Amino acid sequence: MDEIKDIYNREIYRPFVEFCSAHGYRTMRDLGCYDFRLLSRREDFSPMLITRIKAVYAAYKRQEEEKKTAEAAPKRRSPAPISPVMETQLLLQLRDYLRRNSSRLVTLEELYRETGGRLKRTRITKLLADAPWCCQVDRTRFFWKAEAREAAYPLPARSEEAPLLAAE
Repeated sequence: MDEIKDIYNREIYRPFVEFCSAHGYRTMRDLGCYDFRLLSRREDFSPMLITRIKAVYAAYKRQEEEKKTAEAAPKRRSPAPISPVMETQLLLQLRDYLRRNSSRLVTLEELYRETGGRLKRTRITKLLADAPWCCQVDRTRFFWKAEAREAAYPLPARSEEAPLLAAE
């Protein structure tokens, strides 16, 4: 715990530090039960100094509370960066999952679980937006596009157009 003399280390606070040491207050925790209004009874503490002492103490308490909440807050673990090869494998895994569930809408949460959390939800959405075999209904629902193979891989031109393509 921080000591009073370390927090109130400017010369202006010297009377307060001396008062605290004379009355057995050593750490900031000791001031937790102290009523700062009692300082106004003393002649060596001006109202301005008392206001400043209270402000420093309030700022210290606020900072301590922020530290506690920051330490207590659970930290979300972000997925580790993955290689393009692994990303492609996960995309193929998503494609197979969508194909197996082609009779219904699949949620983004299901797809996230299917990858084992290795891809972020935003990355899944971006990958599926460019996939010819997937259609996005809204921000969180997708479905398998059955005609994707024909649209993505067009068949060669008919025989009457073939000579034109060969001539070019």
